[in-house]
Amino acid sequence: MAEEETPPRSVLYDVLRSNRDALIQRWMQATTREGTADALSPAELLDRIPFFIDELILALHPEALPLPALGETAIEHGAQRLGLGFNDGEVVRGHGVFHRSSLESVAES
Repeated sequence: MAEEETPPRSVLYDVLRSNRDALIQRWMQATTREGTADALSPAELLDRIPFFIDELILALHPEALPLPALGETAIEHGAQRLGLGFNDGEVVRGHGVFHRSSLESVAES
């Protein structure tokens, strides 16, 4: 799959559902490697990411009814980071690491 292509919804659903825990680990390792959350404990780093992935899985289910826009968990996660002293750029970079980790998981599947 070319890097600029968006995988079909069903592919994303299958990859996230099948590789949820591996994706979380990949994201945590990439975040640590890139230094976007150096001062955080593992629990602080993890925060709401598992819930966010679960929301994505539900929203991507091939037979899912349209859900309200995803956002509450992402907002809570961003607020947690800001409360820990992260600036806006650091929060955005952290979301970028998650995005890359997700695409890498899809590409490997």
